[in-house]
Amino acid sequence: DVATLQGAARHCGVSDTTITRLVDAGILHKKQLVPFAPWEIEIADLDESLDDLVHDAPGVAEVDEAPAGLVHGA
Repeated sequence: DVATLQGAARHCGVSDTTITRLVDAGILHKKQLVPFAPWEIEIADLDESLDDLVHDAPGVAEVDEAPAGLVHGA
C-alpha cells in the first residue's frame, strides 16, 4: 500500500513539511511515476518508528518541540 504526501503526513500525525524533510534527508523514500504526479510513499516505510526517523534527519524537529523562546516562562 502507498500514501500520498498528505496521506503520509496524516498517517504519521505530522505536517507535510516534516514528510518532505524526511524525504529530502534520504530517510524516507518516495516514488513519482511522472513529473507533477502525486508522491507515492510506502505505508510500510511510514510504519517504522517516527521517532527514529525524526532523530536521524538533520534539521527535523520533533513534533511536540517548540523553538526556544516560544515557551512561556523559558
